[in-house]
Amino acid sequence: MQHRFGPGRLFLLFILIFSVFFASSVLWSLQKKEIDSIQKSRELYQINYFVGEKFLSAYLKYKINDSQAWKILIGERNHQRKENPDPSMPGYTPSFLSEAELFALMDQSGQSSRLRTLYRTTKVQTGARFHPVGTTSDSLLLADAGDVLAIMDENIEALECYKKSNRLRPSDEVRRKILETQLSAELYTEFCAAMRDPAFFQTAGDELHYKFFLKEGQYQKMAFPLFRSQFQKYSWEYVLAAAVSGFGWLILCLHLGNAWRWKFREKLLILPALFLGAASTYVTILVVVIEENYFPYSRIKKTVIIDLLYFVLGVGLREETLKLLFAAALFPFLRKMEHLKIVILMSIVGLGFAIEENVLYYNMQGGIAVMGRFLTANFFHMTLTAFCGTSLFYAFKRSEWEIFFQTFGLMILLHGLYDFFLTQSDILGDASILAMIGYIWLSRQYFIMLREGGRLERPKFPLSAVFVIVLAVSAGIAQLMLAADYGPIPGFFRTVASSLGFILITVMFFREFGDA
Repeated sequence: MQHRFGPGRLFLLFILIFSVFFASSVLWSLQKKEIDSIQKSRELYQINYFVGEKFLSAYLKYKINDSQAWKILIGERNHQRKENPDPSMPGYTPSFLSEAELFALMDQSGQSSRLRTLYRTTKVQTGARFHPVGTTSDSLLLADAGDVLAIMDENIEALECYKKSNRLRPSDEVRRKILETQLSAELYTEFCAAMRDPAFFQTAGDELHYKFFLKEGQYQKMAFPLFRSQFQKYSWEYVLAAAVSGFGWLILCLHLGNAWRWKFREKLLILPALFLGAASTYVTILVVVIEENYFPYSRIKKTVIIDLLYFVLGVGLREETLKLLFAAALFPFLRKMEHLKIVILMSIVGLGFAIEENVLYYNMQGGIAVMGRFLTANFFHMTLTAFCGTSLFYAFKRSEWEIFFQTFGLMILLHGLYDFFLTQSDILGDASILAMIGYIWLSRQYFIMLREGGRLERPKFPLSAVFVIVLAVSAGIAQLMLAADYGPIPGFFRTVASSLGFILITVMFFREFGDA
């Protein structure tokens, strides 16, 4: 007999679970370490120069000798004056500190003379270039000047400072900055020449190694440094968040497929399917890096047509093809399995890809991405791979190749259009609604495909209740992550705001589960 949960009980279940996470976020905020003020200042500068300088100057009043903070303050100030030197021109943003106040703040530190020199030698004068930084023999000051100039996007001048500093006093840190600046300035020939020097190669990390091998065309040597550099960027909080969210969808997927009734040898395929999907993510990253080297989409002028072609023939084709290649490794074990089980295993391959991809997005966007990725990316990749993988399996088994190519082409198109519409709000207005329409249509087709193998059995514990539990846990994770950055109450409002746009999708899932 199946337990039934009405809307009221489901709502209370959600509130109960989320409350535990909210209380945890409050306790964590009381005990957590001081926020990363340097990272926070960078984020504020991206939003508004005046606000960024106000925050950083306040931070420096009690961390007066933080050299990294001083370099950011000086670099952003000089960059702003370089871009907007005339107060009468549109777009001019005043500084929070007057120059007299800036010098007074410098005087409070124990390095006033050094900071004033750094400020003046990197300052842009109207109609003039930079002051000749290289006249000083202080290698540390030259390196600091290079850091400031790099913040100002003056990579050529920064590179000269780093080179002069390294000649006066060679150091591994400055060598790495030379290599990074050469890449930023797109001086690829000079970068490769430097990397052939053992002194530079040995101090370069995995990211610089893979970029060197990429430019040299040594792709077989590039793969492992590329993968290691990705692992090094991961934060355990984001890995855990993606794993918990993904585990929730795995439970839902197994409930949909009545997996508790599977044979033992069939259950043994579940984890390999998940890992195959995750592994396909790394091959996708490898292909992306190689493609970007030959077709630099990130550096070309964007148009609607170029974006559309990129998302359909780039993102959609690439990801669906690679997921499908890894899913095909399961085909020898599926020959005697029922249709529903094949669909579920192909779905799990897509889920494995989504979990690994979520870690990348969480690293880039933080907690604000959790709810959106939970409600869209996980299930979207599940459905896409389910359609492609199942149709390919039957193409091999029954020679249904025409159906496969139609299905595969449609999934590539839907994937590309979905990503395209999500990124075109500046040009096409609120085009994301078109992405959601496509997502809901595909999701409904997926549930229809699940029923093609026969009537779905209803599990004893309702799917709607499982979904609410997983939804509440994911919302709780978003609350924890956002509270760590903004505090419990602002984090709560951001969690709610990041969830509101997906109410229609949530309703769609409840309708399809049909047991609430």
